[in-house]
Amino acid sequence: MPADLEELSETNVEKEITFGHFISFFQELARFIQRCHTCAHNLVQQLAALSRSKNIFKGVHFDTATDSLAELLALLVTIDVAILRNDALADAWTEYKRIIARLRSSSKDQWANDIFLELGEQRVEQSLPQFEFFLGEIDRIVLKGTCFRACAELDFEHTLESKMNNELDFVVVVRDNAILLAEFERAVKIKLDRALALVGTASETDERLQLVQVAALYCFIRRIAPAKSEPDPKLYRSVWSIEKHVPVITLVGGRALPFFVADFLLEHAPPPPNVLLKKIEPLPNALDNTRREACKRLDSHFETQAKALELRRLTFLAKMQARFQRCVLQNSNQQQNMTTSSELLLEQRGALLLQALALAQSHASLLRSCVALHVATSTPFAKRALSSFASLIDGLKSIEACVCNERSAVIAESLSGALKALAQALLAQLGPLKLKLKERHRKKKNNRLESLAALEAASVLLTSSQTFSSSRLHILGLCLCLAFNDTTAPENSSERKCKERAQALARRLTLLATFETRMHRICDASTLYWSRELLEPTLTAIGNIQRLPHLLSAAADISHVLLANSSTELLEPWKRRVITALDTAILIPLCHHIENDLRVRAHALGASRNSKNTSAPSNGQKEISDHSQLLQVLKFNNLCILDEMIQPRRYVAAYLEKVFYDLTVVALHDWATYAEMRALARQSYGLELRENLLPMGSLDVGLDILRIMQNIHVFVSRFSYNLNQQTFIERRPDRGSKNVRCINIRSIAASLKQHGLGVCDTTVNFTYQFLTQKFHIFSQFLYDDYIRSHLSKERRWFRKHRIACDSMYPYGRAADLVREIRKLGISENDGNSFLDHFRILITEIGNALGYVRMVRSAGAEFCADAAQFVPSFEQAQSMANNCANIIQNENEEEEKNDDAFEKNAQVDDNQYLSSATKGAGKNLAAVIQNLSKNFAEGRDYFQVLVNVFQKVLGDHEHLTNFYTIVPALCLSWVDCQLVAKDRVFKQSRSKDAYFTDDGFAVGIAYILAILDQGNRFDSLHWFDSVKAKILADEAELEQRLATRERKRKAREHEQEQQKKKSSTFSFLSNSTSSTNNSTKTSAKAIEDDDDDDDDDDDSGARALQLTARRIKATKRENELLFFSISGARVFFRRTE
Repeated sequence: MPADLEELSETNVEKEITFGHFISFFQELARFIQRCHTCAHNLVQQLAALSRSKNIFKGVHFDTATDSLAELLALLVTIDVAILRNDALADAWTEYKRIIARLRSSSKDQWANDIFLELGEQRVEQSLPQFEFFLGEIDRIVLKGTCFRACAELDFEHTLESKMNNELDFVVVVRDNAILLAEFERAVKIKLDRALALVGTASETDERLQLVQVAALYCFIRRIAPAKSEPDPKLYRSVWSIEKHVPVITLVGGRALPFFVADFLLEHAPPPPNVLLKKIEPLPNALDNTRREACKRLDSHFETQAKALELRRLTFLAKMQARFQRCVLQNSNQQQNMTTSSELLLEQRGALLLQALALAQSHASLLRSCVALHVATSTPFAKRALSSFASLIDGLKSIEACVCNERSAVIAESLSGALKALAQALLAQLGPLKLKLKERHRKKKNNRLESLAALEAASVLLTSSQTFSSSRLHILGLCLCLAFNDTTAPENSSERKCKERAQALARRLTLLATFETRMHRICDASTLYWSRELLEPTLTAIGNIQRLPHLLSAAADISHVLLANSSTELLEPWKRRVITALDTAILIPLCHHIENDLRVRAHALGASRNSKNTSAPSNGQKEISDHSQLLQVLKFNNLCILDEMIQPRRYVAAYLEKVFYDLTVVALHDWATYAEMRALARQSYGLELRENLLPMGSLDVGLDILRIMQNIHVFVSRFSYNLNQQTFIERRPDRGSKNVRCINIRSIAASLKQHGLGVCDTTVNFTYQFLTQKFHIFSQFLYDDYIRSHLSKERRWFRKHRIACDSMYPYGRAADLVREIRKLGISENDGNSFLDHFRILITEIGNALGYVRMVRSAGAEFCADAAQFVPSFEQAQSMANNCANIIQNENEEEEKNDDAFEKNAQVDDNQYLSSATKGAGKNLAAVIQNLSKNFAEGRDYFQVLVNVFQKVLGDHEHLTNFYTIVPALCLSWVDCQLVAKDRVFKQSRSKDAYFTDDGFAVGIAYILAILDQGNRFDSLHWFDSVKAKILADEAELEQRLATRERKRKAREHEQEQQKKKSSTFSFLSNSTSSTNNSTKTSAKAIEDDDDDDDDDDDSGARALQLTARRIKATKRENELLFFSISGARVFFRRTE
């Protein structure tokens, strides 16, 4: 295929394929249009021939035939409007023609011939011209939108048979037939007056479509009239005035194609010269402004009219419920007035059915006119009108449901009786004229036998059957036209009144005979599909939620159109759109509201419980008055959207289940809150929510072992290790988190259940790679000249002063080393020195080893849990081996004799086992063997890691002094531990806060084992030195406390002496004033001294208390460190 054709097909393939699928439809439509042209041609010629009959049909007006012609012309107009207003159809037809042109230019190429050969056709040169001619016919007849014009431009002077036989001598006078044209004009006037009299009233049914027929028939008259004849200006103004009374007329039911009479007249019947344009209202050059003003007027009265129609609808539905009941007809079968009451009831029911048509037409006209006007004038739809829009759709579907679904059986029973009653009433109107014509015929005063024959035929039609088809109704109309002519029913006569009553009864008879078809056509609410942009806003502004089922039912009215080609390609996207709109406008806001309400009520319940308020929270239904309409959705058991059912309660329940599950997974500590919300949902809304089956805060499930293994460098830096409980605790939780993550043996065992025991070896491998990186940094730190020189200096000093120090490394020397290393620099981010970073490095190494120990312990626990289902390893292994032996013997059966089976009694006992059982036994043998091996074997991963690194690090001289830095590291660890524990009790967790950190002890023990420096570190007797330092500090503290106590007692003794001295002079009442003054002065001085001493005592007491607390905490941390290092060194005792 050429590249340009490939590009064309890729860019416009959808339009071309769609148009190709509809070619057969356009072919049928072209044939139908040709058939319509033929019928119109035949009908006009027959009417022309009848009009020239001077005697037989003189004074007869064939209104039924003229109405049929008008209907046919209006149908052609509708097809033209539908074609011309479909822009996508024009684009697709253009692209399709380009493809055909490309095929014509490439007719000699092989790929083009292959296309036609695959379709079973001839070659391109032979098939393409026929196909192009066929497409040209479709374009000329259908796609140009000139169906009406082609019909009006037919040659009505010659019959079709004469044209085909080239016999043009036989001529039917049509254009110069003044009687025919006058008859057509008369029909236009009558139909126009009758339609305008009922448009906009409560009795309107199909009068708006009759106005289209009037415009089409008038333009048809103008087309077939002679060019020299002048049109009637008054009639033209009357037809033009339709634009004023009815600004827009909608075609094709729910499609709501806008039709403007003025535009149609300007195109097919321009204003004649004898018509003053100033007298035409509205003016031709101001049509756009007139329609915009009409749209504004409609918007201003739209809500009022919708409310009035809603009131009429409610009244009508009440009457329908009262009148259309089976018991009503049965109760009327009484002894008195049985016939009269039955006829009255049938008359009332018939009137109600006609009222249903009129009421539905009022809803449909207002709805479709509003949409069509807004679309034609490009006026935005007012948001306030959406509720009224939904009310009109609800009205249409409620009337249809009441008439066609709920009471269809009763209506079907009553409809035949109502038709029969109308037929009898029509016969009663025909009776006087029939008697009069018979009397004249008997007296031979009149020879109008055709009228009498028409009456006889009408009587037969009305009495011969209770069903009235379209053909019977048209024949009945022709009979009435022939019977009531100008001769038999002159003006102002009793017969003319009978004629008017008979026409009204025939009109009612036609409406009831086609009641079901008309009702479905009027109640077609497919406007939602053609104006799909209004769907979601309409659902959002629905107002009364009881309208929702009817709105969804209206969305399904387009289904029969979309399924016309027996395909769901067009229906599925529309269904998905309706469901999405329902979710966005109704269901999701409902879910959010219920979720928020449950949260508020759960919070209020918790607050009342905390405040010891025993009053229960109020019912949620009372707190949500603003959303009361939205909550009514829960009362619907099912919502039907085309062929799919949605259960609102199940939808909301599924949403809440998902939200509760997701949020509980994120924050397991809130499981109780969501459990409480689940109970409130059941209590307040009747929603049955399933349990989420989460562990509800259980510690058995934590971080996955593979995730830890892949991010072990992050894990060892963010978690602290507890040696005794084998637990990792997070140092600092994530921002916004309400809990601290913990990982223990059970959580790792749970991961092993998922991944298997093979992951244990992989964990050791990852740990080895991690330790390799850390030991590289470890070696670089100790290789530094400054650090190495200080450590060598400390080693030489201790070796020289060992005896003087009583073989204990001094506490002060370690503190001085900490200060010296701190002088090298401090990190700006966290304020740590190089020694602190080295300590953190050792801690991370110890955490990695602790993780390996935990994985090993979790593996043992996993094996223990699995082994509990095996009662005895020996018996299970024996049974499994027997099954394995059976399979092995069966494999050797082909090479050995049958006597081989007798040597093994166990095989003889099991020779009837099935192959599936034997295979299961073999698998069981492998599982039990693996389980027993892992359960009994305890691989020492620590020994492996020690041996690996001992071979690498054992020969480096700069590592020989590592044990001398351990005391300084211990001091750094103690200080950091005290600060971290103090942060635990603070709310601000911006820095690390933890209460255990045994990774440092494990790391120290591991490195001492690798470097074989355990004995050297023991020679320092560091913890003995720390103990001696603490004892010295405690002794000094006790001495200070004793000194303070002595001072306090001395001060109290002095104060007592001063009080006694002052009381000795108090009894001398005749003392001089100088003596009194000196006494007061001395007493005041004593009081001031007492206050100063009290302040000194308080500050000194607080300082001593802080010192005592610090000494106690330091002692506790050093003891914990001693025990942790001693316990950790047990793991590596065999290597020392």
